[in-house]
Amino acid sequence: MSQTRQQCWRMVLAVLLVSVGLSACGGGGGDGGGGGTAPAGHMLSGAVSESTLQGARPIEGARIGVWVQEVGFGHALGGGTTDAEGHYRISGLPDSFILLYASKDGYLQPCAATVTLRADSALDIALVSEASLSGASPSAPMAAVSPTLSGGVFETTPEGRQPVEGVEIEVDWLPDLVTATTRSDAAGRYLLCSLPTGFIDVFASKLGYELTDVAVQFNSDTVLDLEMKRQ
Repeated sequence: MSQTRQQCWRMVLAVLLVSVGLSACGGGGGDGGGGGTAPAGHMLSGAVSESTLQGARPIEGARIGVWVQEVGFGHALGGGTTDAEGHYRISGLPDSFILLYASKDGYLQPCAATVTLRADSALDIALVSEASLSGASPSAPMAAVSPTLSGGVFETTPEGRQPVEGVEIEVDWLPDLVTATTRSDAAGRYLLCSLPTGFIDVFASKLGYELTDVAVQFNSDTVLDLEMKRQ
């Protein structure tokens, strides 16, 4: 076959491939017609707030992290930030298990926010201020929803077992997937709730102490004490 004819066939093949690609993606101009348009997916919306003695206070500017777990694989999405009324909205989500984590300086999320999505849904997220966990600022009691993970954080001293205050406790449902966070109080106690079941990693950290990392098979309300060791 001559070089000129080979070049012609390559050009024809390239045009055909581009045409097939546009058709598969619903492209090619026009109003799309027929079945070329991909499904719009589901809408997930809600509010991020702090529970105070005066009622729920919306939190503006909280960053929403989204984990989409489908059958056999999962991936992260950016969910944007909350508006002045604490609202967020995420569109185009598939049928899946969704995990949300809201973050803002000065706040923690002790209860996981999850939903199995099959239609447009609402999911609110409750945060607590670090000041309230330390006792410096009064707050309304948090409603703990099962399954919960709770216990005490302590260190062993010559005088015996002593509680450690201000330890940040983080649960990861998957590696590096932050699911819930809190801090131990003056008595060393902590509480995390609404956690997804399965194997979870529990991390406890505080300046001046070694990182504590415990893997737990989590299926129901569980009590787990965490020992801290000074560096």
